[in-house]
Amino acid sequence: NNQNSSDNKEVSIQSDFKKQFKNNSTLETGIKSTYRYFTNNSNFEILDPVQEQYQPDLVRSNSFRFGRQVYAAYASYLFNLQEWKIRTGLRYEHTLLNLNFGNSPIKVPDYKNLIPMLLFSRSFSDNHQISLGYSKRISRPTIVSLNPIVNYIDTLSQEFGNPMLRPVVTHAIEGSYSYSYKALMVNTGIFFNQNNNGIENIRTLKPGGIVESTYLNIAVN
Repeated sequence: NNQNSSDNKEVSIQSDFKKQFKNNSTLETGIKSTYRYFTNNSNFEILDPVQEQYQPDLVRSNSFRFGRQVYAAYASYLFNLQEWKIRTGLRYEHTLLNLNFGNSPIKVPDYKNLIPMLLFSRSFSDNHQISLGYSKRISRPTIVSLNPIVNYIDTLSQEFGNPMLRPVVTHAIEGSYSYSYKALMVNTGIFFNQNNNGIENIRTLKPGGIVESTYLNIAVN
């Protein structure tokens, strides 16, 4: 008898400011805070055939509490350089994690990420437009991949998350060309993405034929 209950709460607060100048340049800035609180309680019981009652299995019963605060600030500036439009931007994010497994807190590192972007675009007449840009992105680990509660699929298979995971960092270069004529529009693009700290599912064979499945930052794509 396995009873699981989960609760997920999240709230975001954001403020943005935009200013357009006489030379057709535009400045955008903003701050944002996101607060998330997740709980997962797992109560595992095994039937005692003698007493004909379910008895708690303390090894497979546990609780997980996950708190995350993200504080971010950004600035973006759009301006013209002859025939080109150029947008530059910089974003800083600080992520704080609070994890509790059972009654014990888990020490995990903060995420501190500086995220730049740069975009060039130009129009040739009213029909042709090209753009080329670079951006850096992050993808934080999911709650499932962080949750250390062991899921006993069967006697030989166990799954659990890794609370020490780092976010995936992506460096992206993208170029595009668009052509429009009356009702016809054609878009072509080329891109290159470099993913570091990629999160992969890892299976390890343990003594007794038990297979453990968890997650690690080991991939580069």
